[in-house]
This record gives sequence, C-alpha cells and structure tokens, in this order.
Amino acid sequence: GTLNIKGTESLIDRCSIVGKTYFVYNHHRDAISLKNLARQGWGSKPDFPISVLICKKIAEALSNAWEKEHITHQNLRPGNASILNNGEILIHDLGISDFLINEENLISNGFDIWDFRYSSSEFLNTGINSPSNDIYSLGGILHFLATGGHHPF
Repeated sequence: GTLNIKGTESLIDRCSIVGKTYFVYNHHRDAISLKNLARQGWGSKPDFPISVLICKKIAEALSNAWEKEHITHQNLRPGNASILNNGEILIHDLGISDFLINEENLISNGFDIWDFRYSSSEFLNTGINSPSNDIYSLGGILHFLATGGHHPF
C-alpha cells in the first residue's frame, strides 16, 4: 500500500521476496539534496534563516510521521532530504531503516546506507529508536546547512 505523509516522498509500494524487502518511491527529479544545497547552492555564504526554515519544515514532516504513522526515520541526514524548486521539502527513505537496520549483508558488502555522524548516542549505544534520534539528526542537519556543508563532528 501507499504511505503519504506531508513532507515526505510518497512510498508507492513495498514487498518482501525471499527474506528481502524492496521499496518503490515516487522520486522528484527537480529536487536538490540538502547536502548539495549546503555545499554548492548557497553561493558565497550559508543562509542561516533559510536553514532554520528548512529544518522547521523537516520537523513538521517528522511530526506527521511520528503522530499519524508511528514511524521514525532513524537515518536522517542531509543526503536524504531535498528541496524542490517551489521550496517544498521532502524527506527520503522514511520507513526503510526499520527494515534495513539488521541487514548485515548490506553493511558487510560495503553499502554505506547509514551516516552515524547524525545518529544520537542513545541510538548508537542501545539500538533503541525513538523520535529523539530524529530530533538529534535534525540538529546535525541544521549545523550542516548553517555552516555551508560541515558535518557536526
């Protein structure tokens, strides 16, 4: 079935085949990732008020996901959030992390799907996921945007 949460890409479908889970998302070609925006799109210096506005929109989308669908992101970082030409913010890969967190085959084969620089110590130490991990990640994104693409750590 579909998963439509305002501020996130639309999950069109997901299925499991022989123990593997596959996802189909509605992808927007005109979107620029926040990673690329911070590193290339600001021009001469970062725009702090716009950075705060972007993070506010991400927080609203996360709140919708937590309250309506009881889904946390777990892997929020600048590379999986984008801005469209019209200023709309999209969060990518929402709901995927729950299925992939225990896929040791992905990590052991070199797939870099997590950026632990944006994960809270609570999550890294206990593996317990909660909205507080997403909030921690959002603070890292604000730092990244406000400093022109420098990671928080």
